[in-house]
Amino acid sequence: MSSKENSLGNKIMRAASKIGGRLFRTNSGRAWGGKRYLVRGGELKGETVIRHPRPIHLLPTGHSDYAGFTVKKVTPEMVGSYLAVYTAVEVKTEGGKESPEQKAFLAMVTRHGGIAVSARGIEDYSDAVAGP
Repeated sequence: MSSKENSLGNKIMRAASKIGGRLFRTNSGRAWGGKRYLVRGGELKGETVIRHPRPIHLLPTGHSDYAGFTVKKVTPEMVGSYLAVYTAVEVKTEGGKESPEQKAFLAMVTRHGGIAVSARGIEDYSDAVAGP
């Protein structure tokens, strides 16, 4: 993304927030994670290398630069039509706890009419999305 596109995207994200929606910057493709080291000597001096690298799979290629939700009021003309509902699922195993930031994100999604659930199993997810 060019700096002009990035600047425009930031303006669009602020505009979405002003009208009650939320957009988030997304990335597609693959990145690498692992233990990061700064090389102090030799041919690679000053370079950062990753030891024990592992791939991090991001969103699918072609995914939009920004994604999120826009709050829409359902009008009589819309009755019977289908609307996509933003859904956020935080997966936790037994004993796992949400961070304060994760709790705040799930609460924000719910507050704006989306579906948000901390799921310890398929049943938690199924129950959350089964509503009207």
